[in-house]
Amino acid sequence: MINLDKALELIQSAAQKGTTMVGIAGGSCSGKTTLASKLEKRLNARILKMDDYYKSFAIAEEKFDHNFDEPAAIDMELLAEHLRQLKSGQAIKKPLYDFATHSRAGYEKFAPAKIILLDGLFCLHEPVKQQLDVRIFVDCHEEKRLERRIKRDIEERGRTRESVLHQFRKTVKPMHELHVEPTKRHAHVIVVNDGDGV
Repeated sequence: MINLDKALELIQSAAQKGTTMVGIAGGSCSGKTTLASKLEKRLNARILKMDDYYKSFAIAEEKFDHNFDEPAAIDMELLAEHLRQLKSGQAIKKPLYDFATHSRAGYEKFAPAKIILLDGLFCLHEPVKQQLDVRIFVDCHEEKRLERRIKRDIEERGRTRESVLHQFRKTVKPMHELHVEPTKRHAHVIVVNDGDGV
């Protein structure tokens, strides 16, 4: 991962001033979660997943008629408010999202920490972006991201290869170009991740 050291330097510098919110954005399967996990261990941080803030939708698994790859699919206002609360030292009641049913499965307590890493496609969108002290964008070629997404969704989310490819072509790719790639300009640092080790 190129520029990982620069990301660490920025986060450590910001953390000297108090509770630090770090947004890790980038395309689907670009390596956001892997980077967040590495930073979590190095910095004794906590990870908050934007995926848990998806809104509930009553649809069948194989239909995928709803667009999950646009910011409107996320409860951005609730997430921004939770970031504000965590920054002020308050615990939150974080939603839990079930990808099998496309609905919220409940809530859990999430305690504040010195450094919180927000992992998600739309971290660099408003109103969430306003709450971030450090903004990171993980950059990765489309072919590599698709390869990783097929593997992840089949193994972890019970999907079929055909449904993953259909969703990628119909919404993931066009929405990435419209809503994710342009946010790269808001990043303090871009981490390039095209290797096989993630």
